Amino acid sequence: MELSSKDLRTIFTKLKVVPTESTHHVTGFVPDDEGNPFLPVYRSHGSKKLAGRAVHQFRKSLYLSVPELASLVRCTLSREAALAIAQARIADSPARDGDP
Repeated sequence: MELSSKDLRTIFTKLKVVPTESTHHVTGFVPDDEGNPFLPVYRSHGSKKLAGRAVHQFRKSLYLSVPELASLVRCTLSREAALAIAQARIADSPARDGDP
C-alpha cells in the first residue's frame, strides 16, 4: 500500500491530528474527545508519499488494519469508528496487562 500526500492530508484532517515540533518520526497525535493526546502518529519525513515500511509504521501507530486504513482514506470509516477500533485493540494488548 502507498499513501500520497493528499491521502495523508485527508487522514490527518479526519482524525484531527495535532502536529508536534519534532525531528523524530512522530509528527503529532490524535486527540481523544476531550482533546487529550491519545495516539502518537508516525510519519516519515522526506518523500511526498509513504510507501513500504513507512506505511506499515503509520498504519500500526493508528492501530488499523490495511483494509481499515484504506476505508479511512476513502472516507468510509469515521473518526469515531477509527478511535473505537484503536481503543479496543489497545485494551486487548498484552502490554496493557503489565507484560513487556
